[in-house]
Amino acid sequence: MDAQSYTAQERRAANQVWAAAGAYGFEPLFLARYTDGTTDFYMNTVVGLIHKYYGDALIRSVFDAWDGDLRQTMLDDMTWLYLENAAYRLELPRRPVLEALRHAHADYFFAIQYKLSRQEWMAKNQLVYTMQAARWRRVLGRADPVMTPYESGLAAALAFLQDGPRFREAENGVVYLAHCAARTGTYLSRAAHIPAGQPLAYLIAPPVPALLGLDAALKAAGVELAEFYAPPTETNFAGALLTGTRSACLAACTAFAGAVCEAAARPLEAEGTRRNDHGI
Repeated sequence: MDAQSYTAQERRAANQVWAAAGAYGFEPLFLARYTDGTTDFYMNTVVGLIHKYYGDALIRSVFDAWDGDLRQTMLDDMTWLYLENAAYRLELPRRPVLEALRHAHADYFFAIQYKLSRQEWMAKNQLVYTMQAARWRRVLGRADPVMTPYESGLAAALAFLQDGPRFREAENGVVYLAHCAARTGTYLSRAAHIPAGQPLAYLIAPPVPALLGLDAALKAAGVELAEFYAPPTETNFAGALLTGTRSACLAACTAFAGAVCEAAARPLEAEGTRRNDHGI
């Protein structure tokens, strides 16, 4: 939709997206509004943050994958529920007010349900509604709604970014992954050249912090280097897969995260340490 043809409400929603993205002039992929027509400030903020962190082309390619599918609306809604977690976790350290905005959004989600007409209720996709209700009940600290085993599994998958392994952010925009897998599946087992079901430390960061972090991890715990991702990788990161006991892998993750955060806080000192260690 061309910005010139926006209604007043659409213009307001677009401004919310642009403000969150920190960029203006692009056409938002979605504009979020409640069923009563008012703008959804929190979800428009999420749309803007997704543009900020992932860009336009990548996200459009995701939604284009099911463009024209009979389930398009459902898939769109499910995907935004998944992306909401990503945007929230990435931006929360910079914008602590997101926690209150998210809580208010959850409150309003349930409050507005009482205003829906019978026709509006019938038009709802019940699977999407159940997933939304599960998400916002968790945000409010409430128990999950009654769900089938399939719905419970889907809700867990949609919450994966919140409860499972994820990249974390140190100072100066440095992001890193320090995840201890208690039992590897077939994919990571092949990557690490180990039998399935073994503990594994999965460590990734930008090149300099990663090398310092790996040095700390290998010295702090009785782990072995199973696979090394030397820089420059396709994503310009570096890292490794380390194996050992679960307690050793946890210790390695803790040491890696600590060293990466310290390097991020003192980037010039970290670069000097790397050069000295390599005799440069």
